[in-house]
Amino acid sequence: SFSRIYAHEVQAVFMYNSERWNADATFTAEPERRTLDQKTGIMQADTVRSSVSLIPRLSVQYMDKDWSFGMTYDGSTSQPDISSLLSLTDNSNPLYITRGNPRLKAAYRQSLSFDGRNSPLGLSVNIRLSNTINEQTLAVYYNPQTGGRISSPVNINGNRDANLYVSY
Repeated sequence: SFSRIYAHEVQAVFMYNSERWNADATFTAEPERRTLDQKTGIMQADTVRSSVSLIPRLSVQYMDKDWSFGMTYDGSTSQPDISSLLSLTDNSNPLYITRGNPRLKAAYRQSLSFDGRNSPLGLSVNIRLSNTINEQTLAVYYNPQTGGRISSPVNINGNRDANLYVSY
């Protein structure tokens, strides 16, 4: 295999600061062009893929004498490996066959957190929620007649996480 990646980064930033409020927002776009020249067994493929990864971020904070509150959102796109997108089948080992999946989608990870703190009471609360849309993983199918496995990359949903922290 031989691959090349040509990428750029474009970013827009907004910042606001005052005595009580702080806010910043960042939006990043990363257009890229990926090429791959691959030989799998006796099959050969040359492919080119253009994509754009997005990375938004927003943070807002409020502070006064006793209280502080904050909210943060982070997101990011993750492109699949270009070799996973090829429709080639590698059956050089009949007990472990691998296939590509040209229908793979980009994964998007996002998280949202809320913070609150009262300094005189010594109380703080943090809530964090996160999930991934179109996570990329490897599906493995077992063939009981031959004892072999066939694997192929797939997209799944449902990776979620939630945390709550309270301290006094």
